[in-house]
Amino acid sequence: MKTLLIFLLSIAIFGCMAPPTDSLNATMTKPIQSGKLLYEDSEVGVVFKITYNGVNFILKNKSSRPIRLIWDDVSFVKNGETKKSMHKGVKYIDAKKTQVPTMIPPDAILDELIFPSENARYVSGQYGGWVSMPIFTRYENGGMIGVLLPIEVGEAVRDYYFTFDVNLGRVKSRPSDSEGY
Repeated sequence: MKTLLIFLLSIAIFGCMAPPTDSLNATMTKPIQSGKLLYEDSEVGVVFKITYNGVNFILKNKSSRPIRLIWDDVSFVKNGETKKSMHKGVKYIDAKKTQVPTMIPPDAILDELIFPSENARYVSGQYGGWVSMPIFTRYENGGMIGVLLPIEVGEAVRDYYFTFDVNLGRVKSRPSDSEGY
C-alpha cells in the first residue's frame, strides 16, 4: 500500500509536468554568429528565444511600409531536415492546412512561436487531447535548429534564414536493445 501511494504521488508530481519554457542554451550561427539571438537590417529587427516547445520570436517592421510574413512558406529545420511549421493561434487540428499571411504595419511588432506541425499530436484516452511535443527528445543533447521566414516587402519576397546551435548539456544516452527496452 505504501509503495502504491509513493508511486501515485510521484506520477502526480512528475508525470503531469509540462516541459519547461525557459530559454535553451543557443547560439545564432546564420546569418550572423551571435550569442544574443538577434538580427537587424534596414527592413526588420528580430529577436529569438529557443525553448523546448519551439522558437519564439519578436519581429519588428523597421520599414516605412507594411510587410507580410508568408506562413505557408515558413520552414522549421532540425538537424538539416526541413519540416512544415505552424504558429501560435493555429488550431492543432488545422496544422496541415493553409495559413493566412500576417500583415505587420510600419514600426509594429509581431510576437510569435513556431514549431514543426508534426509535433502537434492527438492523444486518445480519458485524459487525451491535442498536445505539442517538445522539439528535442529526452535522448537528444541538442543540435541545429533553423527557421526560414519569407517576408514580403513591397513586391519582393525576402527569405530570412536563421540557424541556431542548441546545446542542452545532457549526457543521457538511448537505452540499447540489450537492456530490454
